[in-house]
Amino acid sequence: MKSQKTSDGYAYTLNQFKASCAKAKVRDITVQDLKDFIVFLKKESLSDRTISNRVGEVVTFLRANGLKDVTYRHKYTEKIVKAYHSDDLKLLFCAANPEEWITFQFFLTTGAREQEVMHALWTDIDFVDGVFTIRDHPEWGFTTKDHEEREIPLPGHVIEELKKRVRTSDLIFPSKQGKAERSLLTDFERSSRAGRSRS
Repeated sequence: MKSQKTSDGYAYTLNQFKASCAKAKVRDITVQDLKDFIVFLKKESLSDRTISNRVGEVVTFLRANGLKDVTYRHKYTEKIVKAYHSDDLKLLFCAANPEEWITFQFFLTTGAREQEVMHALWTDIDFVDGVFTIRDHPEWGFTTKDHEEREIPLPGHVIEELKKRVRTSDLIFPSKQGKAERSLLTDFERSSRAGRSRS
């Protein structure tokens, strides 16, 4: 049995497909409608992987309703994620200034994506229970992957450091202009290289 969040995710996808397809009856849907759906999703600035998942969900729905020949795969290239060695992290945190330190600690302890950290708001932090909730923030132009909220526990030392921060924006890690900072991971990698060069 699927969870409520999973069911809601499928419903959201089907509503998107309905918005992109003018066909009134399921039996009239063709492969071209799936291709048109891909174009529709690209205009929503979704990643190729997310588009592939959404198209797959529609194909599953069509098969469940008797359209087994109407299928299409949207291919994408899986990104290779570079893992930092523990020695690299030690050098990084030694070289970091206080602002960089808490930003990098937040990335490291939450495992959140760059866009999720970039658009994290103070209201997303439960300081009592020590929890960071990733959720949609349409007012900042941000939506979560598949529009699903998720809660991530924060260690005590991160919570304590966040409490000390001066709030200049609704965002936790804003740019100097109070907007979403676009170079969080770039700063992370630059500091990492600087740390290694000093060793």
